[in-house]
Amino acid sequence: MNIAFEISPLLTASGTFGDKSGVYRYIYGLITSLAKTISQKNNQSKIILFTYNRSLLLNFHNFDIFSLLNQKNYIKLRKSS
Repeated sequence: MNIAFEISPLLTASGTFGDKSGVYRYIYGLITSLAKTISQKNNQSKIILFTYNRSLLLNFHNFDIFSLLNQKNYIKLRKSS
């Protein structure tokens, strides 16, 4: 099973974790919790992160996205067409 998340709120967020919006904190927590569950169950699920706005991938303000991408090989970043 693959699960996709549109991550524009993650890419545009700035400031520290407590200063970021509730939408940011909710999506980030959902992705990290789901990633932990997938790793514990050791199944073939993948989390796909994407955005409809390609320019956000070129110049984003939030570098926490790298911590998500570096966790395991089951989180992928894709450009939407």
